[in-house]
Order: sequence, then C-alpha cells, then structure tokens
Amino acid sequence: MNIDALSIVGANTVVFSLDEDAFLPGVGLVADEDLVSFNGTTFGIWWDGSAYGLPPEVNLDAVHVISPTEFLFSLEEDAVLPGVGLVADEDIIRFSGGTFSMELDGSAIGIHPEADVDAISILPNTMPLTYILSLDSANLIGGSLYDDADLIAYSVGGFSKFFDAAVNGILPEVNINAVEILGRTDVPDWMRIIH
Repeated sequence: MNIDALSIVGANTVVFSLDEDAFLPGVGLVADEDLVSFNGTTFGIWWDGSAYGLPPEVNLDAVHVISPTEFLFSLEEDAVLPGVGLVADEDIIRFSGGTFSMELDGSAIGIHPEADVDAISILPNTMPLTYILSLDSANLIGGSLYDDADLIAYSVGGFSKFFDAAVNGILPEVNINAVEILGRTDVPDWMRIIH
C-alpha cells in the first residue's frame, strides 16, 4: 500500500489517497477511491468516493484540495462519473458542492491518451490558474519531452517544465506521483517529511 495522492488542507492536516484498499487504525476499510485525513495522530474519512458515484474499481491517484467542499482530482483509470460522463485518466475533474465537472480535458490540451495525470497542485497566487502536474510515463507534449519524475506547469499559455528531475539528480526510473506546492508557511515538520 502506498500514498498516491496528497494535499495539505490545514496547519495540521493532510488529505491523501491510497493506491489500494486498506485497513487504517480507527477508520477500518478505506477504498482507493476515498480521501483520508490525517492530523499527525488520527485518521478519518475525509471524502467517500463511492458515496458520490466513483466506481469502486477506479483509483483516485491525484488530488489538490481547494476548500473543505471543493477539490481537483484525477483517476488512474477511465471511468464514467455522474454529471460528466466518461473521463479519462489524463483528465482533471473538479468536485464542488457535491457535483463533478471537467476541469481540464487532458487529451484536448495535448497530453497523450496513454498517459495518466498522477499528481496535481496549483501554483499559489496565479490567475489564470497555473496547474502543476506530473504524469505516470514520459510524454511528448508540444515538441517537448517530459519524464514521469518531472513537474509540468500548465496554464492558458501552454506547458513548461516546472521541475526538471534529471537536472536535479533524480534517477530516470523514479516516478513522482504526489505533489503539493506550498502556499503557506505554517506547516509542522511532520508534514514536510511526508511531503
């Protein structure tokens, strides 16, 4: 079992998802489409994916929490979601106030359909929004090659490399599968270690 999605939601709380169903202390069975909260001591179910219509066979593998009732996410597999229809693993979905909507259609903006968005964050204080993404495999987008350990910035102006893994000494076989761009300074050390 691995954490495959992570977002910091408060000065002492993270939200994450697991890559497979698992039992957690004090919570019981957690599915891979659920989001779990952790405050440094205890776990809790933050969002029950199947209760909102995520099929049980899909894995939520990227998340960025905007508020207690709104977040962005991506799935490891294609799936049909209420109100949206078919979404692909390269798409980014918004959940807000109990409903789903398409945030970014990955293939429409140039991500190859065989790639999976497996990490997402938003660069703080950007308008229009700048999304920070990572993919589960190397991908050629707009003539530039992005490895699965790179972080990619996307805004209305297109794609650019936000973090170059090779330049920073990360081995080619490494895959970044969760990211949080900190827009706050009040996070305790235990959060920075998880991050």
